[in-house]
Amino acid sequence: MKEAFIKELEDVPYYCLTADNWTDSSNQSYIGITIHYVNNSAMTGRVLGCFPLYENHTSEYLMKSIQNIFDDFKIKNDKVTAMITDGAPNIKKAGIDLLGKDKHLVCIAHVASHLLPDALNNFKEFNTIINKVKAIVTQKKRSIPASDKLKEMQLKDGKTEGTILKLKLDVPTRWTTKIEMLERYILLEPYIYNAINKCEKPLNLLTREEISIVKDILPIMEPIKTVITEISGDDYPTCSLIIPIINCMKQKICSTVSTTEVGELFKTKLQTAMANRFKNIEMCSLLAVSTLLDPRFKKIHFKDPCAVSSALARIRKEIETMKPVDPKPRPTAVNTVNSNSI
Repeated sequence: MKEAFIKELEDVPYYCLTADNWTDSSNQSYIGITIHYVNNSAMTGRVLGCFPLYENHTSEYLMKSIQNIFDDFKIKNDKVTAMITDGAPNIKKAGIDLLGKDKHLVCIAHVASHLLPDALNNFKEFNTIINKVKAIVTQKKRSIPASDKLKEMQLKDGKTEGTILKLKLDVPTRWTTKIEMLERYILLEPYIYNAINKCEKPLNLLTREEISIVKDILPIMEPIKTVITEISGDDYPTCSLIIPIINCMKQKICSTVSTTEVGELFKTKLQTAMANRFKNIEMCSLLAVSTLLDPRFKKIHFKDPCAVSSALARIRKEIETMKPVDPKPRPTAVNTVNSNSI
């Protein structure tokens, strides 16, 4: 199978790859590599594998490890259009040293996942509320009577077995679960008090003011969840989406009206985080060129004229260096006439 896959890659003109470090439960480190390309007009993605790492994760060691994987699968560096990694300095430098700055991209979903932690940093007013919700959800999940009561009340309100909702718990390694936890809590809030009464351990429930704050902040959080979900797709191209969807996220959050002091402060902190995380995104050549060439977007979502000018210059340069394709000769009137008709 490996030989057949390598043969398939030989016929692919270009491809992009992702690289990510992770550690298993026994503390063994790995680097995972995936490859993405168009095959017979269809988006195709393959996992090259998860390869163990045995040395300190220096950029030099990671670069050599990735190059060894490339060599093993006969992946040619000049056919790689981009390599996507997270923002860790070591793997970022490894990608740049291996392929060059113009062929390296930081995962934008990973960058967007840092927006909430940035905004919540040293934000005691809202972190206290989040921790209360997390404690309630955790305790409820440990209590069978509380879970049964929550289910029973929803059934009485006309829900079916297939539409009953459960509380969700924030999982730090999953980027949107904090938002989903708060959303689900608000949806089930009318049932929470009666369900939690079934728990053996008394819990500190949210006050009306705290519920109002969560309801106020959720619409400000929602665009982040949308962005992460949309640009994490693996069955459609996402590169040309980045600049438009990030700028739309900024506009949506900026235009959201907050009705509480805590909500307004959160909005301000989030806007600062977005400005810091995405300040030079339009100057990324790969993203800018992809957006300009996408007929859905072109120049519409750009804010920086210099970024557009720079991307257009690169497109012109690429066109000038392209080899012209010899057109097929058109048949003339003479050679299309049948000799029998003369």
